[in-house]
Amino acid sequence: SGGNGKETLDDKKYMECLEAIYQAILEVNKDYGTYTYLHACGVRHLGKDNVAMVADFIKAHPHKLIKGVNIAGDERANEFADFAYFHDMADSLGLAKSYHAGEICGPESIVKALAVGSKRIGHGIASIKDALLLEELASKGVTLEVAPTSNRILVREFDGDITRHPVKKIYDAGVRLTLNTDDAGIFGTDIGKEYRIAANKLGFKRAELFDVTLCGVEAGFADDKVKAEIKSLVLSKLKQEDKAEMKKVAEETNNKYLKSRLLERVVDM
Repeated sequence: SGGNGKETLDDKKYMECLEAIYQAILEVNKDYGTYTYLHACGVRHLGKDNVAMVADFIKAHPHKLIKGVNIAGDERANEFADFAYFHDMADSLGLAKSYHAGEICGPESIVKALAVGSKRIGHGIASIKDALLLEELASKGVTLEVAPTSNRILVREFDGDITRHPVKKIYDAGVRLTLNTDDAGIFGTDIGKEYRIAANKLGFKRAELFDVTLCGVEAGFADDKVKAEIKSLVLSKLKQEDKAEMKKVAEETNNKYLKSRLLERVVDM
């Protein structure tokens, strides 16, 4: 922040930090073959001026690592419509939107995120309360970024019981979703743990978790070549019994979106 009380951002420190992150990403890619990209984030409860300042800073400091933008923070503070300047900045730079909605607030917050162009939804679990919204998400191929452990801790209506989480019902409604850690350090988790929870506590079959993984790849804000490479790697890990199970799930589901997606997967294998 500046001495006059007005917030500012430090160009030099930002670029130094971003370059260090970039070099680390290159090293990890070389050693493990992983790909990492970043989102620039506006924090809604810091207010319209702060988010506009972030938008200007992002525009002034483009980087090939930054593929998308997010508006996160307290869902109860301000409205997505208040941040038109931020949305316009993202559109002008060709940055895809993944906005946080429908975790603490209800399904209307997801509707508002979609209205300003969000292609993915951070959390989005309140969609279970609105059948028409579930249908819209499934029909439009919107992907939800679901973090079961984080939701268990933060969403009061679950009362700490992970089995109350609606992620499997959302999946069964044909909605594309991914499993995530949210903040792994704060919530004491990792992505492997989230997959084990999904399998052991939330009712996901192994073949369904392969589908979830592929949904994540397909929803990525990476270029098509990178996504095709990762998708090929995931498909190579499927065993014959996984393929048979996926076909069985596809045949048994009554949801047209899930059935179509899984049958396409089986053909691709």
